[in-house]
Amino acid sequence: MMAKKARPRRRSFALADERRGLSLRVSRRVRELLEAASRQSGRSLSQEAELRLEQALQDERSFQDNLDYVFGSQGAALLGLIGFLMRQEGDWLDEPLAYATMRRRIELILDAAAPAGEARAADSAADADVMRLLRQLFSVSPNAVWFRWHLYLRERLGNDAVGRIARWLAARPS
Repeated sequence: MMAKKARPRRRSFALADERRGLSLRVSRRVRELLEAASRQSGRSLSQEAELRLEQALQDERSFQDNLDYVFGSQGAALLGLIGFLMRQEGDWLDEPLAYATMRRRIELILDAAAPAGEARAADSAADADVMRLLRQLFSVSPNAVWFRWHLYLRERLGNDAVGRIARWLAARPS
């Protein structure tokens, strides 16, 4: 009698006693993509799905960490909330009523998050700092420090909004 040929063991992602079952329904297209990926990688369908889910969760965490790095944790959280509302409003930079609605929503969020206590009037030096920053970001030839942000803003805001901001800045004294 001939001994059965041993099948190669596939790498396990966790010890058997650490694993828990998960029932999941997916579309035919997602299943086909997972099956193709599992054949290519040599992992089982379950292992491939688990790996992909884990990567998606890590990517989401990395995204959040990057936002925290750029804006600080409180800034990222508030901007995330504002961004969520902006997505609900649609093309709010192109429509005056939608813009006014969005501006009011942002004011309400900032008012709701305001710390308790008496606020001082805004400092004109802070206003001047913001104006310098805006002029640098929206200038025709920003310096190397701001160039990537300049391109990013131009691409994301669109020419109409960038033009409005540039005209607004030009109308203000330096």
